[in-house]
Amino acid sequence: WLGLSIGSRTDENQLQVTNGGGVIAEGISVGEYGSSNRLWVSAGSTISNSGCVLGEFDGSGYNLATVSGSEALWKLSGNLLVGSSGFSNRLVIAEGGRVESLNGQLGANTTSSNNTVLVTDLGSTWTLESSLRIGSSGQANHLTVSNQGAVLLSSLYLGYSPYSGDDNLITIDGGSVV
Repeated sequence: WLGLSIGSRTDENQLQVTNGGGVIAEGISVGEYGSSNRLWVSAGSTISNSGCVLGEFDGSGYNLATVSGSEALWKLSGNLLVGSSGFSNRLVIAEGGRVESLNGQLGANTTSSNNTVLVTDLGSTWTLESSLRIGSSGQANHLTVSNQGAVLLSSLYLGYSPYSGDDNLITIDGGSVV
């Protein structure tokens, strides 16, 4: 088990898991302080880890995690945060990719804004054992579920705390949230 940081203090780093490859790790950070870092999980490949943060600290932005293709799986035993304190970080689940996590957050802290999750295409799912919070304290964070994609969860919060910013949004366009 290893801790994995992609772009801890640097920009434009990538980890690609392809062709049935696999990674087992403790925590994963994509853009701890850095920006424009990428994590790709493609068809037939798997990442299994405890938790992940995309855009962890102030100034970390434009980081991207993509899980795309049949049998692409990212399995987290803990939480998945898209924009802990960072801005414009993205998670894309497409073309039958699957993500499983305990909880999820978009825009966890007041400095966190414009973070997005897109779940699109038939067979693409984000399954949360517990809850998803959009705009816990951040603003203008956006979940889009489209084209027969699905988000499966127990609880959904939009603008979670009294410190939540404005303009957090959920768009369901031919997808489902159940």
